[in-house]
Amino acid sequence: MSTFKSLLHAKCNAEVRIGLCFVILTLLMLTAPAVNPLQNAQAAIDDAMPASFPKEVVDDWKDQDKVSGSSYDAAITKIVGKLPDEYKEKYEAGKGSYSGEKLYLFAHHLKRVSKMKPHESDLENVMCMKHHNFGGMVVGYHDNTESGNSDFNWASKGSMCLLEMKTYYPTLKEILKKDRVVRDPCISFDGKKVLFAMSDGGKGTGYKIYEMEIDNPANIKQLTKDPGVGKVVADFEPCYLPNGDIAFTSTRCFGFVDCATHPVTNMFLMSGDGKHIRQVGFDQVNTFYPVVTDLGEVMYTRWEYNDRDLTNSMGIFTMNPDGCHQREWFGNQISFPMTIIHARPIQNSEKVVAIAGGHHGPYQGELLIIDRMAGENPNDKAAIKMICPVRPTKPDANKSDIGYGGIYFTFQTPYGLDDNSILVSWRKNEGNVMSNGNKFNLYLMDTTGSRELLAWGDQSISQPVIVKTRKVPPKIATNANYSDSLGEFTLQNVYYGPGMVGVEKGKAKSLRVIKLHYRVQTGAIGMQIGSVPSGAFQPAISCPISQYGCSWEAKEVLGETPIYEDGSASFKVPARAPVYFQVLDSMGYCIATMRSWSTLMPGEKFPCFGCHENTLEATPGTGQIPKAGDPKPLEKPLGIEDKPFDYPKMVQPILDKHCTSCHKGNHASGFDLTGSLSASDASKKWATSYKSLLKGIGSRTSNNAVNINTIFSTPEQKAPYSFGACKSNIMTKVLNGTSHADKFKTEISDKEKRIIACWIDLCAPHSGKYESYYRSSSDSTKYMGFVAKRTQWQKIEKEGLKDLATAVIPDNNNAIKPVVNSVKQLTIGYIPKQRTLVLNNPGQGNFLLVDLMGNVVSRMKISNQISGGTVSISLPASLSTGCYLAKFEGSSGIQQAKVTFTK
Repeated sequence: MSTFKSLLHAKCNAEVRIGLCFVILTLLMLTAPAVNPLQNAQAAIDDAMPASFPKEVVDDWKDQDKVSGSSYDAAITKIVGKLPDEYKEKYEAGKGSYSGEKLYLFAHHLKRVSKMKPHESDLENVMCMKHHNFGGMVVGYHDNTESGNSDFNWASKGSMCLLEMKTYYPTLKEILKKDRVVRDPCISFDGKKVLFAMSDGGKGTGYKIYEMEIDNPANIKQLTKDPGVGKVVADFEPCYLPNGDIAFTSTRCFGFVDCATHPVTNMFLMSGDGKHIRQVGFDQVNTFYPVVTDLGEVMYTRWEYNDRDLTNSMGIFTMNPDGCHQREWFGNQISFPMTIIHARPIQNSEKVVAIAGGHHGPYQGELLIIDRMAGENPNDKAAIKMICPVRPTKPDANKSDIGYGGIYFTFQTPYGLDDNSILVSWRKNEGNVMSNGNKFNLYLMDTTGSRELLAWGDQSISQPVIVKTRKVPPKIATNANYSDSLGEFTLQNVYYGPGMVGVEKGKAKSLRVIKLHYRVQTGAIGMQIGSVPSGAFQPAISCPISQYGCSWEAKEVLGETPIYEDGSASFKVPARAPVYFQVLDSMGYCIATMRSWSTLMPGEKFPCFGCHENTLEATPGTGQIPKAGDPKPLEKPLGIEDKPFDYPKMVQPILDKHCTSCHKGNHASGFDLTGSLSASDASKKWATSYKSLLKGIGSRTSNNAVNINTIFSTPEQKAPYSFGACKSNIMTKVLNGTSHADKFKTEISDKEKRIIACWIDLCAPHSGKYESYYRSSSDSTKYMGFVAKRTQWQKIEKEGLKDLATAVIPDNNNAIKPVVNSVKQLTIGYIPKQRTLVLNNPGQGNFLLVDLMGNVVSRMKISNQISGGTVSISLPASLSTGCYLAKFEGSSGIQQAKVTFTK
């Protein structure tokens, strides 16, 4: 209400105040909770002491209290000591009627009611699933496709259940029971329907997505099916979107986990009736668990390791409901937790509850809460609170296997009711992690780990969701235009952000754009296992395109774009393709590389301010239009662009021309730079020079010849000029140094040097294509057979997108434009093209944009490094028209202004 009072006492006339009151009352009426379809005049839950208790609940209480025998006094004292005052009074009033175990049960009953009663309206409408424990050898192995690595604990049965809460000891009611696996419920915004995934049969049959009327379980509609290309697919983890579409994860991308024989899941969209299925996540390995935030964005986990440690690789990302604006939300550059899965916004909170998982191990882990604003940036561990129990944010010292991430696999699929109370699936003991056998039960827990058992059964009870009417989040404008084939990036100042700390302005000359190509789903063709540095994780590599430790992905240089004096750049890239960037100096050396990737939807315009800038912090205003101007096509200076980078075809000819007359097998340097192909380690052939230049990598993190950033490098942000061509002896001592100076000053061209530097900075790939250089042509033919299946699906997908390609294109001239009225000394400007607010000399503090309901729709920190000048505040994509309160909380107090956005 303080927000309303601030608005009503602002310097505006009576008509404006009346209008604001009307708006507020209207919003309150529109957002009032609707009657839940399951609450048919349900009576209040009976909180009286029951005559008997479920044995499972009592056993769990005694397990928590470490009660044995008939000694209950200490446990009772501890329980009563933590009761709220209201329930302490009830205990004192009723304790005379009980003694011994009965008194102990009475105390626990009061504790249970005190914890559950505040959430009564939610708990009496809980839906959950019964199924086997998901997961196999690696966290993403739970898709039930043809791979034998999926779901070690598989069982072809399951059910959808509701908690029946006549008392505080609920029972499970199965509303859908099948001899198939039933999983992944998502409740519609009106609370009447549920999306879920169900297996087509037994193990290896995949999953398909269905929709069901909750009060009429017989009314089930199948939304997806196998694409008809000779491959079983898994479509699962569906999620209703505010625009009527459905997000889901699927193996129909036909990707393949780099280090094993298992399919990849990526993010897909479809219309509410199952049409227009389209891939929007073009990601290296799996993406997981899409959910919708209060801002209308899709939150999910992305597994990646582009030129960095392959184990610490799963952060939280968000995207718009049309696939646009894919970006890191939290944790893509941290070593612990190794993975963050099952992330879901907590009800009525800015925090997120999630699971800290491992690289190896099942689809489970330990419980945590993320409060992004408690950290300094989206990779600050201070934002993570390990809970149940509360413990330090670091690997457990008793969990030594590096692949398991130093965690225990005891929690899954949490649902935060508030910042302290969580519905969650938990098991006391993980047992044998690889067999993943111990069952999970459903609990209400607080952050200390104090728990109340809600549901149990013959299978694990998991995936709780609340069946109720929800406010539909803002509908973010659709910017994907499927009649286009390109997207546009604009970069304001490459020198801003931790990726370019200490780099002198003017040093960066161009930005290289590289497209990633991913493996297609195959069997174990050409698996390679190499040596590793001490303490590193040792995987296999499928269909290798490099020797061990170098690039895992095939890469294609698309071109370069100039970086202007002010640090700006603006360029076009292919849409629906993963690309990453490298900042180059005048020598063509990489100053900084992305070690991740970005994907644009057709017609998308994506603005970046700097190089890995802190997205929690406001950026400094420049007051000038970037010199880069409108986006331009990429330049092609090396002649190797638009082809997958192939060492034998692009680097070896340079060595043959300038080096191999001396550098043969018996050369004193030990480097044999001849180009003959021979087999080693796997079923592929490698150039002699390639193996010679890379010798030693694998047993250590790199070598002096190339000094590349290998797959053993930690995920944290790397300093500029810390690896690659700039640190390579080939470049700094041979080609551009004193060694061989006379020869290379005259004989080797600048373009040839830059091609070799490019190869090093791409982390030294050998093959440009996964099917290349097999010893046996039959392996190559087999691989291309799998490629054909993916190509067949892409043709089917393209045909289905024709309707979207002719849809109405968003009118950029009809964008949201604000009318700003300054109040109490907060001066705000606006730059329409960049869609940013501009604050003048705000000082250090926090900026908040608040709607009329008091909800914070945007929050930014303003640091002392940029205070005192103009500051840019990017508006969230979900912002809708209306009246907002802009507030700045600084050392001098609170300043605010009313901001109105109109079409």
